Amino acid sequence: MHGVVTPRSFQMLVQWVGLSRVVFRECAPDVAITTAIEFARLADICRITGMESLMAEPINTIILANPAPEDSKWASWRAPDINTHCLTSQHITLVIDLPEGYLVRAILAAATIERCLRQHNYKFEREASRVPEFSVDLLKAMRATIESIPIENPPTFEDPIS
Repeated sequence: MHGVVTPRSFQMLVQWVGLSRVVFRECAPDVAITTAIEFARLADICRITGMESLMAEPINTIILANPAPEDSKWASWRAPDINTHCLTSQHITLVIDLPEGYLVRAILAAATIERCLRQHNYKFEREASRVPEFSVDLLKAMRATIESIPIENPPTFEDPIS
């Protein structure tokens, strides 16, 4: 139960039970994401339905509203860490305790995929190699990203085992 019943997640649970809604306090983006993940975990353990999309939406909004600062290195490109600026390793380790396929897990993986594909020194490379659940989420996000690329002529690949 460590990291599940925190003062913040319990306060949000009381809000949900009493008001049928959750109000996020004004705080730093990484703290708000941590709070939403903690509450999603507590709600999952308590088997409260409807929390998956309710917590995924603010996380997605926070990620999009807090991009990485502009960097002249990427002047003609979109910065690869644009969606990972306010994400931390703790978010990855907290979110993997949610069920596979949970929307909050998918959003974190999707937010990290651009940097994963474009940089060798990937911000969450350690987690991708050491946390199997995150690796699975990352592979799913990678497949969805690749399938979204419009291709007129099918690409060819060198067979990696021949």
